[in-house]
Amino acid sequence: MEQSEPVDLDALLALAHESRSAHRFGEAYEAFSRADQHGVLSTEDILAWGDAAWWLGFADRALQLAELSHRRLLDGGQPIRAAMEAISLGFLLMLRGEFAAGSGWLHRGRSLVERSSDDHAMGWVLHLDAEEALEAGDLDRAVELSRRAGEAGRLASDTALTSMALMAEGTARLRAGAVQEAMALLDEAMLPVQAGQVPPEYAGNLYCQMIEICWH
Repeated sequence: MEQSEPVDLDALLALAHESRSAHRFGEAYEAFSRADQHGVLSTEDILAWGDAAWWLGFADRALQLAELSHRRLLDGGQPIRAAMEAISLGFLLMLRGEFAAGSGWLHRGRSLVERSSDDHAMGWVLHLDAEEALEAGDLDRAVELSRRAGEAGRLASDTALTSMALMAEGTARLRAGAVQEAMALLDEAMLPVQAGQVPPEYAGNLYCQMIEICWH
């Protein structure tokens, strides 16, 4: 019987990560899938594999991999990264309309962050609180929380958090009738997006928010 050629797992994983970085998500997903059949993937591999799955529209698989990544990070003594993965998973579930499950994962991420002293991660919790205040119509609170979240983003050089916070603050001010001030904040939020400095998943969200604002 003819034997199959041995697989160079390191080379296959290198190809998978390179493809994912170049946004060749189909190649990345296939390479990660093959690698998974021939060895144990690291947490970083699983995170990248899940990202590729999401961008290919394999939502169920992406959610499975995100949950696995969260557990791996938590077991590996990385509670802050585990918290951020839980928050990301919550957002993904919300996008699918699974609000109860999404809320549960957001709460889990928030709880992990609140038990830490990580100011950067707390910035994302502040942003979640700002979005909730915005949804409830508490515009002054939304502005205050957004400013604090934006400061955390700037201190951590996190362009995604900074832009999301500026977008939330700008939206709150627009609803309060401060149009000129609001538009300046919204323009500032989109500058790093247009420069390609914001990860695609957050850039897409920001574009959607801007389209909604312009539509209304």
